[in-house]
Amino acid sequence: MAFQKCLLAWVQALHEVSGGQFIAIDGKAARAAMACSTDKGPLCLVSAWASANHVVLGQVAAPAGSSELGALPALLDLLDSKALS
Repeated sequence: MAFQKCLLAWVQALHEVSGGQFIAIDGKAARAAMACSTDKGPLCLVSAWASANHVVLGQVAAPAGSSELGALPALLDLLDSKALS
């Protein structure tokens, strides 16, 4: 919990310094890596990237059998966009 508070404070400071730049959201599916390991399908990850600061703000795995869109609500909760505005 202490790490999360420190990280959030740091991200808020970066947001202020960058003038509220946009946060890029990107999803990836690790199809080849997961093809051999399980029958649940590929591991899908969604990341939030502060492009002005070159920092990954968060990354969340999608639920098994879901696409990248399945992880988006959890990533947005993690970022807590209200805290960044």
